[in-house]
Amino acid sequence: MKWVLLGTSLLVGVALAVDGFLNLGERWRHYRIAAEGLKSQGWRFIQGTDPYGSADVAQNARAFAGRVEELIDAETGGYVNGPARPAAAPTTSP
Repeated sequence: MKWVLLGTSLLVGVALAVDGFLNLGERWRHYRIAAEGLKSQGWRFIQGTDPYGSADVAQNARAFAGRVEELIDAETGGYVNGPARPAAAPTTSP
């Protein structure tokens, strides 16, 4: 029984260390937000709701492509400035 408890404790400790090091929770939230934004724009385009409500299909497609590119650019910048950035080392002042 002692070995089971020790093994479980070690496994949990290693899992938490890996999660803290790789920042997996923050990455998941970041990608989830990006995916929901893209999905929302896709449904708006398919349904023809605002801002894709005009009768000109080519204009709607251009607007959709532009909005998707904006979301991708924002996601890339958000990833570089957010989850991909390592945690800052604590500083001590004299």
